[in-house]
Order: sequence, then C-alpha cells, then structure tokens
Amino acid sequence: MTRRPTPQPWFIAIALATVMAVAVGGYLLTRPGPAEATTTVATVAASPASEIPTFEVGGVAAKCVRPVEPSHLQEADLVFAGEVTGLADGLAGLQVTRTFKGEPGSEVRLRQRGDFSEALSGGGDFEVGRTYLLTVSDGDVADCLSGVADDPSLQESYDAAFPSAGS
Repeated sequence: MTRRPTPQPWFIAIALATVMAVAVGGYLLTRPGPAEATTTVATVAASPASEIPTFEVGGVAAKCVRPVEPSHLQEADLVFAGEVTGLADGLAGLQVTRTFKGEPGSEVRLRQRGDFSEALSGGGDFEVGRTYLLTVSDGDVADCLSGVADDPSLQESYDAAFPSAGS
C-alpha cells in the first residue's frame, strides 16, 4: 500500500487565502447597491430630457488625491458648479450655479454608472441642495477632478485654474 504525502501547512494556508480572496472579490463585484431612500425628494427637471445634457458619473472605484493639479481642470471640456435640485430614476438633476469653462447650460443631469457607494470623490451619494464642482470631458464626469463644493482643497484648485471665472 502506497502512502499519499500529507499537504504542508503553508500550502493549506495559501489555498484558504486564495479561496477567501475570490469569495470577497465576487461579493464586492456583485453586491446590491445602497438601499433606496425612504424620504420623498423632488423629481429631476421639468424640461424635456432632450434639452438637458446628461453626463455619466463613476465607473472607477478609486481614492483621489487633493489638491487637484489646476492644469488637469483646464484641459476638460466643461468645468462648472451645480446644485442638486432633484433625484429620480438613477439621475441627479443639477442647476448650474457657476461656469468655469465651456457652456454646460443652466441645467444638467448626472447618471451614476456602476454601483459604487461614492458618486464623486469625498461626496458620497448626491444630496438635494448640495453643490458640487464638476469637470466633464467626452460626456463623462472626471470623478477625481470633481466633488463637493465645500471641499476647501478642491475649491482652491478650481479657483487657481480659473482665476477670472468669478464667484
């Protein structure tokens, strides 16, 4: 009778770690999004959808570094500030409050791509009444160049990039 070799303890530990990593990764990729809010909020925009530009947000889970290099902001197609006026059907409606570059119009919509818990760097989910600084190129919001307007470091970067944009 032949005796099978006994697996080494380090081999078992590596195998268990691999199985756990795959299980956690699978969960993170397939987990459901945050629960729907139980409060009623204003609906997004009264204007026809075809008249309001819609930009995509998200798609990359990343932590962003502040301050933002002003030259990155200057290279974008559109740079503006907007206050969230409503949330509905995965869209955030914003009233443009300040334009730094380009012509976003008076209203925009943001659609969050993916199921990441943060809409923009440091901002969590969009909130009605909160103002955001947004940088858009090719129809996509640059997540790491955008965020809540009350982030002093981000505001300083926008002001440094566009000193003549005024408040």
